[in-house]
Amino acid sequence: MAGTPPALTLLLLTALSPLAAEEVVLLDFAKSHGELGWLTHPYGKGWDQLQNVLNDSLIYMYSVCNVLEGEQENWLRTNWIYRGVAQRIFIELQFTVRDCNSFPTAGGGSCKETFNLYYAESDVDYGTNFQKRQFKKIDTIAPDEITVQEDFTARNVKLNVEVRSVGPLRRKGFYLAFQDLGACVALLSVRVYYKRCPAVVRGMARFPETVAGPDSQTLAEVRGSCVAEAVAEQAPALHCNADGEWLVPIGECLCRAGFQSLEDTCQACPPGTFKAAVSSGDCQPCPPHTLPAPAAAAACPCEDGFFRAPEDPPEHPCTRPPSPPQAVTALGLGAAVQLRWAPPADPGGREDVTYSVTCEQCWPESGECRPCDGGVRFSQPPRGLTGTEVTVTDLEPHVNYTFTVEARNGVSPYSHLHSVASATISVNQTEPPRVTSVSLDGRTATSLVLSWTVPLRQQSRVWKYEVTYSKKVTELDTLKPTPPSHPSLSPPSTSPSTSSLHPCPDPHQPPIRATSILAPISVTSIPAPSMSLPHISSIFAPPMPPLPVHDPGVTLPCPQVDENSYSVLRCEGTSVTLPKLSPATAYVVRVQALTADGHGAFSPQHEFETLPEGSEAMASAAVITGSVTGVVFVVLLLTALLYILQRRRRSRPRQSAEDVYFSKSDQLKPLKTYVDPHTYEDPNQAMLKFTTEIPPSFITRQKVIGAGEFGEVYKGTLKRGRKEVPVAIKTLKVGYTEKQRVDFLSEATIMGQFCHHNIIRLEGVVSKYKPFMIITEYMENGALDKFLREKEGEFGVIQLVGMLRGIAAGMKYLANMNYVHRDLAARNILVNSNLVCKVSDFGLSRVLEDDPEATYTTSGGKIPIRWTAPEAISYRKFTSASDVWSYGIVMWEVMSYGERPYWELSNHEVMKAINEGFRLPAPLDCPRPSTS
Repeated sequence: MAGTPPALTLLLLTALSPLAAEEVVLLDFAKSHGELGWLTHPYGKGWDQLQNVLNDSLIYMYSVCNVLEGEQENWLRTNWIYRGVAQRIFIELQFTVRDCNSFPTAGGGSCKETFNLYYAESDVDYGTNFQKRQFKKIDTIAPDEITVQEDFTARNVKLNVEVRSVGPLRRKGFYLAFQDLGACVALLSVRVYYKRCPAVVRGMARFPETVAGPDSQTLAEVRGSCVAEAVAEQAPALHCNADGEWLVPIGECLCRAGFQSLEDTCQACPPGTFKAAVSSGDCQPCPPHTLPAPAAAAACPCEDGFFRAPEDPPEHPCTRPPSPPQAVTALGLGAAVQLRWAPPADPGGREDVTYSVTCEQCWPESGECRPCDGGVRFSQPPRGLTGTEVTVTDLEPHVNYTFTVEARNGVSPYSHLHSVASATISVNQTEPPRVTSVSLDGRTATSLVLSWTVPLRQQSRVWKYEVTYSKKVTELDTLKPTPPSHPSLSPPSTSPSTSSLHPCPDPHQPPIRATSILAPISVTSIPAPSMSLPHISSIFAPPMPPLPVHDPGVTLPCPQVDENSYSVLRCEGTSVTLPKLSPATAYVVRVQALTADGHGAFSPQHEFETLPEGSEAMASAAVITGSVTGVVFVVLLLTALLYILQRRRRSRPRQSAEDVYFSKSDQLKPLKTYVDPHTYEDPNQAMLKFTTEIPPSFITRQKVIGAGEFGEVYKGTLKRGRKEVPVAIKTLKVGYTEKQRVDFLSEATIMGQFCHHNIIRLEGVVSKYKPFMIITEYMENGALDKFLREKEGEFGVIQLVGMLRGIAAGMKYLANMNYVHRDLAARNILVNSNLVCKVSDFGLSRVLEDDPEATYTTSGGKIPIRWTAPEAISYRKFTSASDVWSYGIVMWEVMSYGERPYWELSNHEVMKAINEGFRLPAPLDCPRPSTS
């Protein structure tokens, strides 16, 4: 740990080192002072209790030393020892053994330097009844050091200490026994105890004292409870091993808000400090603009006028709304206003200042004021502005506008004060509307049908529209006519990119006085008289007599047009037909709106071309020819389709009712052949080929709905895109063997090869992470036998037969796949909410045993013989024919609402009855054809 601070190193060593075990003593011979009175066998020979002095202390011991008497078998048995809660006991022996060489003539070589340790469990005390066959050997005890003759003479005894363990123990008590086969041994101490993990507080969690487990290879998980004022996101746990040591901590408790940790306890934060969240941190002083907090505070309250937004961390100072915006000004630009302001002098201690602009319009004549209507447009959304300017357009003339700018920040919603500033401006004239686009609706060799658009809000202000058109001049790309000198027809403004075309003065139109719109203006106008007919005028040619126009009910005069002139057409609607045009000729067109306040700007010029002469007749002929050809083609196509369908009907073989039932769309596909995953050298390759790996994050386990052969079965959900679908989740239990893992995943490999409406559907597997899982579709009604028992008498015969037909369809599919199920029974049929039955339970290898109460056995449990065909029992050969026998038993189960086949007969009696010709009788109310 180079570079690690010493304090951190100590903390790491403390966290990683196991906590010492406690020993609970069940027997201590050394402390009994010889009062135990153990049993010796044979009585009066062999072991004997002696007194001696060791280190100036009187000690008691059991000793045996018959090395000179030939073959020996001397037993010393303890009294009955109550086990209590112990699952594994430890036996500590202190003893001495003399060297056989100390006895030169010792029994002709029968001298030993070891003895044996035995134990026997019992629920009662047998007293003096001693039977050697009751005892099981624990170990042969050999000394590390032997007391030789010189040591014995010098009274320098070599003391040995050995410890052995026994477990698991299941009876109420036990005996220990020591067998001597010709050694010179002295037992000075026998101490029997069990270990437990002591009660401890670790990671702010209390763990109770826990008896060590019986198996030295396993860890017992113990849940802890948090100390007062502490909480845990994940339940804290420690693991107690067989030696009584705490290991492998999981999770921890943390002091909740307002409390800090101090020596494995949670103490309240002192006044003036706070702790905002569940954490291991310490309390902190209150931030600026807050009041002193009381004890155990999770946050400090804000001062008057200061607030804290929900997203503000409690560690940050409290803030307040900003001051009003500064220097709000409104600059008029005709029908638009540019609104500007400066940021507030005090942002309130925050950086999230935004602005909201509201508008109010007032009419000077009436004094009426109201919020601006929806026609007023802002260059940016008027709420949540981060800049300090905005442009407002589409304002009405002769109206006073008041714009209010409000500065806001994250705490403004919590204050009743509003930080606002206003500016007022009068708008006396607005820009006349402008035609935004011109489109071609239709054309002939001598006319063009045009239409155009104007902003909806300004349509009511338009008096008429003026359409200017002329032949396209090859020498110039744009039309540049001489503008008229009459002031009443001059547009309010022009731009270099769009030249204006002006018609001759209209004698019926009164003069209009117009000024610039670059600033707020006054417009004086005389209402134009209503006109029943629009007029066409020519600047370069005298007016022509009126000519009809294609607009319904409108008659317009039209001039003679040549290449050096342009024409102007006035109309009231937003569409017009330009008549008397030259064939195959390009025309340049522009449109402007006329209002009482002046003329709007011209639209961009558009170019349209008339059709060539005679093209209309050709187009009509082409349309007729195409229509006739299309009708003939459709008739021929329908005739061909009818012929093909008739041929198919005649060639289709007659189907039986069963064929119709089993001809679902997914069964019309070519059937595959089942592949046994155990034929693969590496079963994992088979699993990768036939299953889909699902990430564990897509799966949610909700509740346990059963326990299978390999582990628990859960109901859960599987994320599929944005949806969550219910699924069943089979898990592999902890502590599995490699064979169990292969068998578990083989079941998924088998299911992954099937695709049928009546076979349980595999969604996928989790094989790269633990726990291993098999994900299948969720069947709401569970196993068929249990479901029928719960719903006894609720279904009609037709519904029951429908269930059987579904099972038969699934089994026929399996038979065509060359798969033999071997365990078809109602308990292995699952039912969904629509009463569709699906075959399940695949992939278990079964071998018949000789046990008369068992039948064929899986790797995890025995399957009753009641569903198995006689030939499969006798010859251990399973085929689709044996599955048919099992299907007959399933039929009986369904029609009897889940009754147990052969009732209470034993398996042996069932086999005997079947071999003698006995068959199950028809259930009550069962249709006769089903049992024939």
